[in-house]
Amino acid sequence: MFWLRQGVGRAASAPAHQAAAYLRDGTGTTSLSWQPAGRGVSTTWSTSGVPFVGSPAVAVDASGRVVAAVVGVDGRPRASRQRRAGSDGQFGDWTAIGNRRGQA
Repeated sequence: MFWLRQGVGRAASAPAHQAAAYLRDGTGTTSLSWQPAGRGVSTTWSTSGVPFVGSPAVAVDASGRVVAAVVGVDGRPRASRQRRAGSDGQFGDWTAIGNRRGQA
């Protein structure tokens, strides 16, 4: 499914029988596409997030919400969580996780 948009990324299965495909696009931020289970491929992508390095990590939490995590260009990990399970891509803001070394 990643050949439809240039970038590198991961997918996570969501409870609504679809997959959330996250990738690092050509601008260095995240692009998200909800891919249907079974038949067909979606070519719709939305871009959001913060500039980051490497590939995004994607998982489903115990509540069934998709969670994406990245390492920002400043070295800080950041995460964005689906507002509610099955909400087809409505995610909260990207939030920095923890403190940077040497900061309280």
